[in-house]
Amino acid sequence: RWLYLPIYEPGWAIQHDPVMGKHGLRDALARSYNKHGAQSIVYEVDYLSIPANELKDRLVTICKQFKPHFILTQIQSPLPITADILDAMKQACNGWAAVINWNGDYALGGLTSPEMLRILRHVDLQLVVNALALDTYKQHNIKADYWQIGFEDVPDELLPDMPKHDVVWLASMYNENRRNLNEVLKQFDYALYQPGDSTQTLYNFGKAKAIYR
Repeated sequence: RWLYLPIYEPGWAIQHDPVMGKHGLRDALARSYNKHGAQSIVYEVDYLSIPANELKDRLVTICKQFKPHFILTQIQSPLPITADILDAMKQACNGWAAVINWNGDYALGGLTSPEMLRILRHVDLQLVVNALALDTYKQHNIKADYWQIGFEDVPDELLPDMPKHDVVWLASMYNENRRNLNEVLKQFDYALYQPGDSTQTLYNFGKAKAIYR
């Protein structure tokens, strides 16, 4: 039994779309089996939609009722899920549920800030897409590893029509090198799909796949 707590960021309704939105990891977990051949059950909770003053009680109640073997969280900031909430959830599971956190952000500041390190001491495993954080976790005795996930498949027959380009580059402009490369790419048939544009592809995995295709 997996209690799955992904981030559904406010203002991005496309994330909840059953075809174009976020469902790949949930589906993969549901297809897994334990050593006895029993198929997994996934209980997904959109924790950001729960009022902060109700979050602890709601999650503790779910743990008591669902009795998960694994609690898979996507905590990428010190709030709203705190170390106190994590400890209360584990106690509600009688202490035997493994807590795994996946952080899909790249910025080291958010991965290794003192506030995040304090929370991560209360998880059993921290998984990241930026392996540069692993040395810091090792120094603080936080068990961690690299786990690059994020692919969401959409059936070909449901893909929208999108323009064809010579170059397709999916990236975040998190440093000067990437911003410089962005300038170089402008010499090609180039289109920028960024948050705020009507053409943006953030969380719209069908549109992104159509551009690649």
